[in-house]
Amino acid sequence: MPFKEQHLQQVKHNEAFIENLKRSNDFYSWQIVGLFYSALHYIEAFLAKKGNHSFSHENRHNRMDTLGLVDDDFRGSYDCLSNWARMARYDCKHFNELKVNLMRIEYKKVRKYIDQQSI
Repeated sequence: MPFKEQHLQQVKHNEAFIENLKRSNDFYSWQIVGLFYSALHYIEAFLAKKGNHSFSHENRHNRMDTLGLVDDDFRGSYDCLSNWARMARYDCKHFNELKVNLMRIEYKKVRKYIDQQSI
């Protein structure tokens, strides 16, 4: 399993990818997918720090519960990112810049909450 630092490096890599897409003023669906996976790896960095890696999306939710990551706003933001990314990947849903900007706000909420947990 990756270490905390590897997950944080993946977050930086994903964020750079998102910024490249943002400059193109296109690929909004992929920006949302990138935001979700950035959030996922930020959470995984926290889990890795606690020695509590996850091996699936469902398992990640269970581990977040176990470690007390149950704040409604945090979970709502993470679940929102997850749901919209799933729609982009599997339902061929297309998005616009406004939706991406809303998802950026949700991503920032996830990061802020995890930061408050002393990542």
